[in-house]
Amino acid sequence: MIFYPDRLIFKSVFADWFYAVILLTGFATAFLAGFIQFIFQLSPSHHMSDPAQPSSSPDSGSVIPDSLTTALAQQQQHEKRLNKVTVVAAVTLALIISVIAANQNVYSLLATFVATCLFLILASVYQRSLLLLLALVLVFCLTDNLLSHNLQLDQAHLLLQLVALGSFTALFQLTRPYLLKLMQKF
Repeated sequence: MIFYPDRLIFKSVFADWFYAVILLTGFATAFLAGFIQFIFQLSPSHHMSDPAQPSSSPDSGSVIPDSLTTALAQQQQHEKRLNKVTVVAAVTLALIISVIAANQNVYSLLATFVATCLFLILASVYQRSLLLLLALVLVFCLTDNLLSHNLQLDQAHLLLQLVALGSFTALFQLTRPYLLKLMQKF
């Protein structure tokens, strides 16, 4: 680093990219946190009924749905809300993980971001097999490591990327039932 009285100049282009990515990650995280709060405010209980449509009363001869149908409808509604929150959380977490676990070039950063988004969404929203997803994480990490380091295996970066992507993929897969039970309480 060369010091000038009016500014700091970095010799490394990587340092500039790194700080820019961290700054963009911070802005994106703040935006997505606001978006999550907006989603929670759009719960169906806050919507008002349409005054143009008459409300049906039990005396008008309408069939009252049984409790099983209403419980199923509520569960599907909770799953949809959880899916929305999970997608936003997956994108936010993928930004953070890609900054931490990418292999020090822009292409690795972008590929890690896209792959992490994909793995986290497949694990939680679509509930794919955990073993299949962990195998895909292994293949991605090996490919990314070999392409980033001129076809030589860098074990330190490989281990960091495997642990970061694999652990969060497993975490998203295994915590979904507990989050769904938590969503049903609200």
